[in-house]
Amino acid sequence: MEIMITKIQSMTGIGVAESLELGHALTIEVKSVNSRFKDIRVRLPHQFSSLEMEVRKMIGEGFKRGTFDVAVNLKKQQTQGAFAHVDATKVREFIYQMSELCSDAKVAPQVDICGFLRNEFYQEEIDNKEKMHEFFFATLKKSLSKLNEARVQEGQKLVVVVQEHLQNFKKHLVEVEADAADYQKNVEQKLVKKIQDFSTEMNLDKPRFLQEVIYYMEKLDVHEELNRLKSHIQKFENIMKGTQEVGKEVDFLLQEMNRETNTIGSKSGTEKVSHAVVAMKLQLEKMREQTLNLE
Repeated sequence: MEIMITKIQSMTGIGVAESLELGHALTIEVKSVNSRFKDIRVRLPHQFSSLEMEVRKMIGEGFKRGTFDVAVNLKKQQTQGAFAHVDATKVREFIYQMSELCSDAKVAPQVDICGFLRNEFYQEEIDNKEKMHEFFFATLKKSLSKLNEARVQEGQKLVVVVQEHLQNFKKHLVEVEADAADYQKNVEQKLVKKIQDFSTEMNLDKPRFLQEVIYYMEKLDVHEELNRLKSHIQKFENIMKGTQEVGKEVDFLLQEMNRETNTIGSKSGTEKVSHAVVAMKLQLEKMREQTLNLE
């Protein structure tokens, strides 16, 4: 089964489907949680044990990341008595052989009637095997479809939360950008004034001093970091509007944004910029926490 992913998904969700057919009640529950990779754990009753690889294939083709747990419960509907499907031939053969063994061992045989309700004493439903498998896969498809819907709904909620944090990040970035030019200008004015003060008291190599000032001002310039941050933000927003796998790419972008933010903080010389940088790092951490659960 191929599931068409049309929106960003969360890796957390649950899909449950129930069906009644062929005298059986079948319940299939598929849960998924976040994971860096894809891990599928399947528990099937013996009637469907041969279908495990196909179940894994269906989930693998429909979802890209997450840890999946598949639980299947099959119950026979009691429309007839409990002994209606017991294989009499198997029971007789069992009693005969156990009687022979007990006689040889010189012990009295004891029979527990309820013991013959175990699966090995039921009649084989060979004729219905193919139909039972079709019944199973039809129910599994319903369960996976519901899981997909749940993951999409949760994913869209996470996208909204992440976008709110991103908007807050951009607000603080505007504060840093507004203060960056003024801060550099103020530092430059202070250094020029120092030149004037020192030049009257000592023999100052003015060209060399100005060269050092220019070098120092370049070290304080954060416009390159600001431009890179804006580029990362634009790419981040485009990814969050897409339909492809976003988790790993978003994680990389957040690392880059955090690196640029740290650089701005290290160059900061004002309390206002320092506070803004701390707030930006807080928003990045909140975004990272939320995007860890996105496929």
